[in-house]
Amino acid sequence: MQQNVNPNFYQNKLSILIKMTFLLIFLILSFSAFTQQDTTKSNLKFTEDLNSEFIPLSIDTTKLEYFHWDNITSRLDLYDTLLQGLQQYDVARQGLFYDYIHIGDVGSAAKPLAFTPIARRGFDVGLHAYDIYQRPYSKVRFFDVNKAYTHTYYSQATAQSDLIFSATFANNFKSNRGNLSLDYDRISEVGLYDNQFARHTNLAINGWFQNKTKRYTGLWAWVQNVNEQEMNGGIADTSDLYNVGQFDTRLNITNNLSAAKMSLKSNQFIYTQYYSLLPKSNNLKVKHRAEFQTFKYKYYDTSPALDSSFYGDFQTNNVGIRNYIQYNKIENEATIHLDYKGALDVGAVHSVYLLNQEPKDTTINNLFLIGDWDLVLGEKQNYGLQVKGHFGLLDNRADYLLQGDLFLGFAKKMKLKLSAYSRGYQSTLQQHRLFVSKQQLWQNDFKKTIENKVGGRFDWTKNFAVEGNYYLINNLIYWDSLALPQQTDSIVNIGQLLVHYKLNIGNFHLDNSAVLQQTDNNILRFPTIATKHSLYFEGNVFKDALFARIGMDLRFNTSYSFDNFQPITQQFYQQNDWEMSILPIADVFLNFKVRSFRAFAKIENINQLIDGNQVYYTAPNYPIRDWTFRFGISWYFVDGLGDLQNLSNSGNDNGSGKPPGVGGF
Repeated sequence: MQQNVNPNFYQNKLSILIKMTFLLIFLILSFSAFTQQDTTKSNLKFTEDLNSEFIPLSIDTTKLEYFHWDNITSRLDLYDTLLQGLQQYDVARQGLFYDYIHIGDVGSAAKPLAFTPIARRGFDVGLHAYDIYQRPYSKVRFFDVNKAYTHTYYSQATAQSDLIFSATFANNFKSNRGNLSLDYDRISEVGLYDNQFARHTNLAINGWFQNKTKRYTGLWAWVQNVNEQEMNGGIADTSDLYNVGQFDTRLNITNNLSAAKMSLKSNQFIYTQYYSLLPKSNNLKVKHRAEFQTFKYKYYDTSPALDSSFYGDFQTNNVGIRNYIQYNKIENEATIHLDYKGALDVGAVHSVYLLNQEPKDTTINNLFLIGDWDLVLGEKQNYGLQVKGHFGLLDNRADYLLQGDLFLGFAKKMKLKLSAYSRGYQSTLQQHRLFVSKQQLWQNDFKKTIENKVGGRFDWTKNFAVEGNYYLINNLIYWDSLALPQQTDSIVNIGQLLVHYKLNIGNFHLDNSAVLQQTDNNILRFPTIATKHSLYFEGNVFKDALFARIGMDLRFNTSYSFDNFQPITQQFYQQNDWEMSILPIADVFLNFKVRSFRAFAKIENINQLIDGNQVYYTAPNYPIRDWTFRFGISWYFVDGLGDLQNLSNSGNDNGSGKPPGVGGF
């Protein structure tokens, strides 16, 4: 069936968009007239350059850098003080080319609007609906600063219970031969409907040190990810939404589940060490990483419906439902690391998983030969080659990856990247085997999936980028309309064209991103076209003391049969009864900054504010939040610096098309 909307939805859609457009133009013109700049210029200047790096005023004496564990010589500047995307507090909406959609509210299970492969090596539980909220060890930042550095961020909706908070602190010690840092993130969102709640906590406490000769470097980290959900299974009767006059009575609408909860917890303790083999050179090193991880996933419902109306065959008893997976992992990786015109790593990684998939215990051994080569050439290091690969032995034998990326830089900041890979991997644990309340529902012996990709990206200027990808997949495993894993015996083809374009006319800007994709809809369900746009005025105001941006964000995609969600396995799966119609959703926002302080205010889903009977869905029976007011602040503190100039990275304009922090278990 079609998505359940007000009967006059299509007739009102054009009228609503016209009203929103005139409202936005009025706000922009009013704001522009109000903020005409004085002819007297302040000493404080602001510039916006999406391709420049953050540079503090005291550039000769201040060092604010970070690096990742796998290459301690490759340093990145801390960013950013831009207004670009400041209003997008939700990580699901921070991708360059496309967004993720979640089941109703911030922090809930999410999937991308475009086909996005998941990087894998070895054993995989198969829980990826919360990847965008994770902080994997590969993304942990190790800081190198010669002044104490602090960054805080806070965002809140109208209720104090709906908040996002993050804090970062870093400081060097022992004559800059060591560092101690902390990265903390918290999402806490109470939904409008009963038993709808999400809390995510990410914590990284880490540091590094070097001996006096700097031949030995040690890195240590404790990384914790805790995701907790109250899950209502969506509303039971969508017609109730149109009989409610006040938003606070959403709590009285009947849901499918009243006592279901999910918990996903991971703790990693990692120590990485580098030792230079040459006494007078750091180019040749031995690298070793040791890791111990605890992982626990639990879904339980203490009061399922007696008629199995929601869970169907997954309801193995009427007393309660439980899916429990826990493991301890011990992993060691050893490589030879060469720094010369880039970096080369060759070695092996061994992992032992002590798995408890209630009620069955299993020991899994992974051994992979690995290689990673980054070759950077040219006088300006403007072209190069990256090759990486792995080959599995033991329990994941013959799993493999062979990937190559060619980078070319041209004049006027033009860049070209050509990429290709081939990889083979086994099914995830939940695709292979599932127990619910200690009863086995399936055990499959799937063939290895073979995935091939060719693609390229061209950045003409900082305002225009285009990317094309083509995937060819054999033995793809998907979740069918009964929420069961199935393997196709045909070859699946996926074609993508992704475009990002910015139009600037004076102080007025229009940012556009679009995805055009073609997939086999019998297997994979994605919209053919998904776009997002941002129209705004931007400029210095109040004698250059404040830099502001006011505008509107708009999202749109073509109709398609969006996926349903099975909370027991935390999987999106096919359904054929609901179809998402053309879905334009608009937000208005105001971003501004004064020195290193930034803030935003926004009203989301103003369509529904104009017409209160419009309700939108991103999964069957899961309506998105009604119109919402949201604000947030971001503040950088650096000892000895009064101001931070705005020469910074855009942060998310890296062309990945994926939000940062995407990982997985």
